[in-house]
Amino acid sequence: MSRSWLCKLAALLMLVAAPPATVAAQDLISVFEGLRAADARLERLGERLAIAAAPWCRTVQPALGIAIHGPDQYLGDARAPATAHFGFTTPIGVSGIVPGGAAARAGVKADDSIAAIDGRRTDRFDILPSDTRATAPLAAFDRAAATLSPAGPVRLSLQRGGKPVEAVLKTVPMCRARFEQRDADVVAASADGVLVQISSRLMDTLDDEGVAVLLAHELAHNVLEHRRRLNAAGVSRGLLAGFGRNAGLFKQTEVEADILSVHILAKAGYDPAIGGRFWQINGSKLAGGLRDATHPGWRDRAATMTAEAGRVAEPRRLADLLSARDRPADGKWQAILIRAR
Repeated sequence: MSRSWLCKLAALLMLVAAPPATVAAQDLISVFEGLRAADARLERLGERLAIAAAPWCRTVQPALGIAIHGPDQYLGDARAPATAHFGFTTPIGVSGIVPGGAAARAGVKADDSIAAIDGRRTDRFDILPSDTRATAPLAAFDRAAATLSPAGPVRLSLQRGGKPVEAVLKTVPMCRARFEQRDADVVAASADGVLVQISSRLMDTLDDEGVAVLLAHELAHNVLEHRRRLNAAGVSRGLLAGFGRNAGLFKQTEVEADILSVHILAKAGYDPAIGGRFWQINGSKLAGGLRDATHPGWRDRAATMTAEAGRVAEPRRLADLLSARDRPADGKWQAILIRAR
């Protein structure tokens, strides 16, 4: 959810009970629809990239083509008006539909509530201790979806206007991934092997191509299994991440992700040159939010990605890049970085 929309929501909730209540209610609807648009945008951009990269991922899942949310995300006084507006009757609702995706083709609609996926009831999902409370049902739904055949079909049992509806989705594979907006006024994006997060500040300030460049980079971390490789190398995180051997290991993964992201963007139908252009245009503005000790300089990132855009058609290039995940991380990042002139 977007920080700007959440700030508006928090302010408006203070006015709901005060006159004129009708004005406050209309403003709440505007905020709720802004949240819906942000969710749908992130899912649309993320799923496009994850479908493109599916042939390169060792773990895949069906691309459902829906953005989901739930009443647990709307805390305190926001819950009742959100439930009324979105029509929640189960722990998970359809926030938005990816145009042309599996859900759209199956007739799923925004504000449908999801009662079950392939017979597994959403109100009986197993919640893990590591799940964030507000998004726990969403994470559980994603885990359930990931166990299904990536090529479908996937059956959704829905509630629409109080009536049961069945939808059969003819899906295509996508990389195992869940896309989430982090409510934070910081320059930040991350990947943990499955979850891809981007801060609301970046979502609010970047256009679709800019967001796609950052999502492709984070997805590349997952494709190249960087978390597993860093753990195997015994990397230290937190305060020690930017020192000595740790810094070199992190920079290696950042350069590898930049390079592979160019290929993901190209496979998804983007101009492969947009990655280099993104850093040329935005690098000086975003550099303050990145840790120099764990990331290469933005000028070198731009040069590396620009050079890679000229190599996407090389027959052996992609196989060479993907082979990195079968080698231990060694921290030799300077050998694969192109220095800016």
